[in-house]
Amino acid sequence: GGGGGGGGGGDAPVEMWKVYICWRDEELPVKIRSDATVGSLAWLISSKTDGKLQADRCELTFGVTKLASVPSQELLATIGVVQGARFGLTLRPKGAGARQAPSPVLSPRAKAAAKARLEAARGVERAAMASLDEVSRYRTASGRAPNQSWTEPEALALVDGVAAFGLGEWAKILDAVWLKHVDFPKRSATDLKDKWRNLCNSADKPAGFKFRLAYVTPELLARTRDVRAETQRKRREDDDKWEAEAAARRAEIRRRSLNA
Repeated sequence: GGGGGGGGGGDAPVEMWKVYICWRDEELPVKIRSDATVGSLAWLISSKTDGKLQADRCELTFGVTKLASVPSQELLATIGVVQGARFGLTLRPKGAGARQAPSPVLSPRAKAAAKARLEAARGVERAAMASLDEVSRYRTASGRAPNQSWTEPEALALVDGVAAFGLGEWAKILDAVWLKHVDFPKRSATDLKDKWRNLCNSADKPAGFKFRLAYVTPELLARTRDVRAETQRKRREDDDKWEAEAAARRAEIRRRSLNA
C-alpha cells in the first residue's frame, strides 16, 4: 500500500477493517476500527500474537511513512490507511532506547476523533455511576443487592440470542432482546456470559441429573448443545478461512520474490 493524504472530516460511520502486517515472509491479518489511531496498531499486533510481537519493539511502515514519525493519536485513516492496507513490520532490538516522540500536532480529523472518544468515555462513566446509584436504592437491609433469579423465558431468549448473533456477542444480544422485553430484569453482558457458561455446564451433565431449577429441562439442554455445536462449527470455519487466506498470501509473496 501507499501513504497518500488523509480524507476529510465528517461523521462517517465507524467500520471494521482487515489490514495486513507483513513480517518476514508472513502476512498477519489484524482487524481494526476505521477510526483507529496510529499508536493503537502496535498494541493490536501484540494482542493478536499473544505478546510474541511486543508493542514497544514494533517498527511499522505504511508505504514510505514511518509510523514512529506520526503522533500516536493521529488517525490511521488520515495517512491513507483503508480496508486491506498493508504495513511493513520490523522488530527493534531488545533493550533499545526509547524512541523520541514525534510532534504532537494532530490533524483536525484526529482532534475531533480524540474529543469524541473522550466524550464517549465520560458517557460510559456517567452511565456506570447512574447504574451504581440505581443498585444502591434497591439494596437489602444486609447491604447486598437482591438476587435476580433467571426465568425460563430469559434462558430461552439467551440460547436463541447466541444462535442468532454468535458466541461472545453479549452486547448485541442485550440490545436486541433484553431492551425490548420490559418484563426482563436488568442484565449485563457479564450476566449473559456467566449464564451461558452455566447452561453449557448443565448440558454436559449425565442423563438423569436432577437440577434445582424446574425450567432446566432436557429440551432446553438439548437446544443449548445444538447451538453451542453450531457456533463452534462456524468459528472453526472462520478460523480455517483466515488460515487459508493467509497461506495463499504467503504463497503469493514467495512466488513474487522468486520471479523478481
